[in-house]
Amino acid sequence: MRHLVRVMELGLVAIFVIFLTVIVTQVVLRYFRIDVLYFSEELVRYLLVWSVLIGATVVTARNSHVRVDILENALPPGMRRWLDIASSLVLIAFAVVLAWAGFELARRSGNMRAPMLGISMWIVYSVIPISAVLDALFLLARLGQLLRGQPPEILPPDGEQIDTSL
Repeated sequence: MRHLVRVMELGLVAIFVIFLTVIVTQVVLRYFRIDVLYFSEELVRYLLVWSVLIGATVVTARNSHVRVDILENALPPGMRRWLDIASSLVLIAFAVVLAWAGFELARRSGNMRAPMLGISMWIVYSVIPISAVLDALFLLARLGQLLRGQPPEILPPDGEQIDTSL
C-alpha cells in the first residue's frame, strides 16, 4: 500500500508541475499579447478535479482527514474502536456507491468530447471510480486492522511509522 500511496503522491506532484507550467505560460503569453493557449483553462480545471480526488485518496490512506473528534475523545478506548469500525463501514459503503455512480458517469460520457482539448470525457470522469475504489481498498485495510484489534496504520509523509496506540 505504501508504494501505491507514493505513486499517487508523485502523480500529484506531476499534476501541480503541469498546473504551474500551463498557468505561468498563459500569464506570460497574455502579458506580451501573444496568442494564448486556448485549452489552458479547461486543462487546469480537469487536472484540479483529478488532484482533489487523488489527494483525498492519499489522505484516506494516511487516515488524516479532518474530523471533529469531540465524541471520540469522550469515549473509552474500547468504544473508540467500535466507533472507528462503524465509521469505516459507512465510508466503505459510500466509496462503493461513489465508485458505481462514477463508473456509470464515465461510461455514459464516453461519446462526449471536451470542447477545447478534444479528449473523451470518460478520461476526465474516470478519476471518480478510480479514487473511490482506492478509497474502499484503503478503508478495508484499515477495517481489517481494527477488527484484529490493531491500531490502524498511519502513513506519514516521510515514510516513518507513527505511534497510534491509544
